[in-house]
Amino acid sequence: MNKITTSINAPFINLLYRRILTTCHTQKRFTTKIQNLQHKQIPFAQSSPFEISFHEKPKTALLFCKINNTAAFEALSNIANHLTEQHNVKIIVEDSIHKHFSQSNSYHFVIKENLRGAVEKSDFIICSGGDGTMLYLHSLLSQLDIKIPPFLSFVTDGSLGFLLPHQLDEYKNVVDRVMNDKVISCTSRMRLDCDVYRSGEIIKKERVLNEVVVHRGNIFNPSIVQTFIDDYHFTTMRGDGLIVATPTGSTGYSSSSSGAMVHPSLQCINITPICSNIPLSIKPVVVPNYVSIKLQMSDGREFSSDTVHNDSGDVGIVAFDGRSSISLRKHDILHVKKSEFDLITIDRDTSMNDWMDSVNKRFKFKIH
Repeated sequence: MNKITTSINAPFINLLYRRILTTCHTQKRFTTKIQNLQHKQIPFAQSSPFEISFHEKPKTALLFCKINNTAAFEALSNIANHLTEQHNVKIIVEDSIHKHFSQSNSYHFVIKENLRGAVEKSDFIICSGGDGTMLYLHSLLSQLDIKIPPFLSFVTDGSLGFLLPHQLDEYKNVVDRVMNDKVISCTSRMRLDCDVYRSGEIIKKERVLNEVVVHRGNIFNPSIVQTFIDDYHFTTMRGDGLIVATPTGSTGYSSSSSGAMVHPSLQCINITPICSNIPLSIKPVVVPNYVSIKLQMSDGREFSSDTVHNDSGDVGIVAFDGRSSISLRKHDILHVKKSEFDLITIDRDTSMNDWMDSVNKRFKFKIH
């Protein structure tokens, strides 16, 4: 089995990870003379697990949890001690977490930084909590618009752990493996850049790890969502809304709306309708990662004489990873495209095995 291995220089500021044969804003075209190909076949159809390696042993780690989660903070404290005592790793935390560490004299080694400085100086990030903690941290980091080092995540609150494959009781073995192994199995998770336009001006910019959702919100009538792919009018959907999800987000809201579950390493985008009133107008579809998606929403007045008029002018909402949202008005446009850099998460076993294990735990596929 062929593998993609990306080498990482410590400190992380020298890290650039790009997916091979992947492009972000425009579709890259490959032109090859057919006579130069062995057996006249393009050699792209091969298995390529993703791995990383460090040129030198990591020296700095950023630790994060929600400060109101006692179990997660205690876990983080234990991990900080182990990293410092066994591997001489510098521990960096942002201001709010440092206040809790500073209450104990035993944590004088913890360095305080603002979030941007902490990320730029870290070789990897350790997060403890649940999937929601991971999404919360991602939302904070996305606002900085900087490259993010690999994530090592531990589940502490009974979460299903799609984003946190590591169990807390095995943290010593996990940390030792990351610090000592020459090659580490990882999952490269694509993200989506989302821009909301009103009268030609961007009024909202977000980067999502799971999904962006346009929804009728508290509007009583079904919404109309015009869907364009690379400026081609793909379909008009009438219903409660539409989900544009990454492969990572395909096991969440998208799957609840009958969307396909896609392995997070795949570079594609899921488009899933929510309660479509016209079943044949759109089915869940999966499109390549290089396309640009444009959504425009209306409240359906032009389609029904029974429409209840909405005096606010809003036709729905758009929500980003379930963490932030903004009201949409008629003629507002949502642009969605692949982000330039993926988010790298360190696997427990292999990317495929971790994903299958999480899917089986949530959806009970292995019930006999």
